[in-house]
Amino acid sequence: MGYIVTNHDFTHGELDKSLFARSDLTYYNKGARICKNLVVMPGGGVRSRFGTKQDMNIGELPFDTTAAYQMFSWVTGYYNYLIIISTEFTDGLIVYEVDAGTVNTFDNPFSGVVENRNISGAQNQDEYVICDENVEPYVFTSDETTGAVTFAEYIFKNPPTYDYFNNYDDWTFQLSDAAVTVGTAYSTLTCTAGTDWPGLTDNYVGGVFEAIGPTTGTTIGRARIITVDVAAQTAELQVISAFDTGLTAVGGVPGSQVYIAPTAYNDDRGWPKCVTFFEDRLLFAGGGGVPQTLFFSATGDFRDFDPATGLDSDPIAYTIASGAQDSIQNLVSGRSLQVFTSSSEMASPVWGTTALTPSTISIKAQTTNGSYGVQPTI
Repeated sequence: MGYIVTNHDFTHGELDKSLFARSDLTYYNKGARICKNLVVMPGGGVRSRFGTKQDMNIGELPFDTTAAYQMFSWVTGYYNYLIIISTEFTDGLIVYEVDAGTVNTFDNPFSGVVENRNISGAQNQDEYVICDENVEPYVFTSDETTGAVTFAEYIFKNPPTYDYFNNYDDWTFQLSDAAVTVGTAYSTLTCTAGTDWPGLTDNYVGGVFEAIGPTTGTTIGRARIITVDVAAQTAELQVISAFDTGLTAVGGVPGSQVYIAPTAYNDDRGWPKCVTFFEDRLLFAGGGGVPQTLFFSATGDFRDFDPATGLDSDPIAYTIASGAQDSIQNLVSGRSLQVFTSSSEMASPVWGTTALTPSTISIKAQTTNGSYGVQPTI
């Protein structure tokens, strides 16, 4: 006959249905079949979930409330704003300063029908970064003295990069000069055609080039691609770390000794789907040709996404690569970084005391429900 077991520890929250019969697991004995409208506390108990709260008293809105729109709350040190985006407004994009009733209007770069789009936004201090996978990221900036708002494309110091091809073995790469002054002078890269790789395009501007010298060499050089001549298949490089002089020899080096990556996001590949801040880093994720990849900025430098040498404060690029259709839909920054995909829910470890670094990053699946692109709130 059946019997009743009393449980006071729900550390693992609501269990995925695939665990309903796994009484041999710790998860089973510290979880619940249904945990509706409850929040699991650190000690394992539960409490009623947090209710909604009034964010601000906005009074009568200065636009047609019957139109389809997306709205974001943005609170700086001195000002309370609502960012309101709709394709049905005359001006398209409104920033409403609630206390003073000031209205700032801007041209709307986010085309299409708003209710079918999932624009993502995140705040840091007096800036609000906003993105849509069909348009480059934008940023609102508030003047702390006057409250005036500006709106512009988000400019990267070093943009995220991603090697989409991985195979240029039948190409050769030669530098005009390997001994240029690091960080100031330029070296010209010449690419000799093969068939495996389509060659340099304008999307490589802002990308990276790395190469090791001849077989006997051990020096790994690194450079940022500044300009590209597509017809000539040459690029101007700003050297970050010096190259082996063997790269200047006639014929250069084969593609097997080279890493070359364009910008991860561009007009051809698309733009990031979601954005958030986590542990003093700005994150862009999903969208475009990298639906499973997260790009973390350098610590405290939100415009630098160059992974560099892998120091703890350096930027991070991390691909989920779970083997499932895990297209990233949303990010939530909390005690852990929560990643919502089309087929599962993932998170970084909660109980660790170490900050997220290139060597410690880990994003693990928690449940397999999947989600849509509507931005979650907590």
